[in-house]
Amino acid sequence: MQTEPSILLLRFGLLIVVAAVLGVLLRRSGLPGGRPASAIVGGTIAGVLLGPMVLGAAAPGLHTSMTVGGLQELRELETRRTEMIAERDRELAVLRETDVSAVALDEHKADFAELLDAELRPFRQSLDEARKAHREAVGAIVAGLAAWVFALAAVAGRSPRQKLRVDDRRALAVAGVVAVVVTAGLVAVLAQRMFTLPRNDAIVVGAAAGAGSAFALLPMRWVALHGRAGSGWYGFAGLIAACGAMAVFGGGDMRGYALVALGGLVIGWIARPAVVGRRRVRRIATPLALYAGVAPLTAFVVSMTDPAAIVSGWAPAVLAVALLLIAGLPQWLGASLALGAIGRAELRKGTTLRWLELHARGVPLTQTVLLALVCASGVLDPASSLGAAVVAGVVLGAIENETTLAPARSILKQVEEME
Repeated sequence: MQTEPSILLLRFGLLIVVAAVLGVLLRRSGLPGGRPASAIVGGTIAGVLLGPMVLGAAAPGLHTSMTVGGLQELRELETRRTEMIAERDRELAVLRETDVSAVALDEHKADFAELLDAELRPFRQSLDEARKAHREAVGAIVAGLAAWVFALAAVAGRSPRQKLRVDDRRALAVAGVVAVVVTAGLVAVLAQRMFTLPRNDAIVVGAAAGAGSAFALLPMRWVALHGRAGSGWYGFAGLIAACGAMAVFGGGDMRGYALVALGGLVIGWIARPAVVGRRRVRRIATPLALYAGVAPLTAFVVSMTDPAAIVSGWAPAVLAVALLLIAGLPQWLGASLALGAIGRAELRKGTTLRWLELHARGVPLTQTVLLALVCASGVLDPASSLGAAVVAGVVLGAIENETTLAPARSILKQVEEME
């Protein structure tokens, strides 16, 4: 059975259009944090509107068909069940008129139950195959959007003004990998201890949450000294490490999705030299990556999340708060350490704002994109208590980070002017 293209087009068309429109509107309304913040917040609002809270309550049939698929097969199953039950009721009515015994009626009902199960078995199998095809098609689209985001991010990145020595590149790359491993390990242990999650799945979830590195502590001085050149080596090394871990420890679908995402990054780096110096291309690539990539992927994970699952017990709530701290707040610790390493004398040179942005921005966007891959692969079910907690922690951490960056920059600018 093939999945229904119209349902997929409707679902992702709504996700992309609603998330992009809300993101642009938030951007024009002056939401703190600029495009990254407006993309994350716009995607979150779109996910709530198109998720179980709004669309699911207003049109449950439409919401179910868009999220699990198999609408035609489900209708055929329900139609056949209704027909057979109606036929049974007619037969029972005839038997009752002939004054048969209650034992005979019970035997007839038991025989009918076996007949019903055998008759509906092919319909159920067809429904399962259709929904499996739907999940695979959804995963392919999500992986394509992730590759789109990483390709555009590689193209849109600014070229470094200075080249790094081989030793500096190696140190930054190793630091990025180590930071992801530390973060991924912590998240994996929390998920495995608090929920019955297999070890490999816990590592995959941890790798997604650790992508880009929330614990950006070790290379902060290097990034401050080398600017975008250092940030690029550190961030992309962390992204490659995270996708590599997801490919190694994930199942077949997860492995394929992670490799597709990495393929997008490679394509972006290959195409990068062709657009160097073309500022218009970079200006177009950045909003496309955010509003047509990050925003709909954020909407995708939020639209699949059941908010009630977070408050179903103490464990989901605790994990959500822990991931909020891991996904967002530690980046500010890294930024603070960087400013301490730079020293007060550098505040007068007007470069601190740019360095702060390098240290505190971009990590939540990467985490959200890879989290969408984990949900699409089936490793994490956002409707479960564990999945809802992970989505809430990562998405709220992204919102906290991106929306508080602009006020922090404003305060720092006032400090620089006072100096």
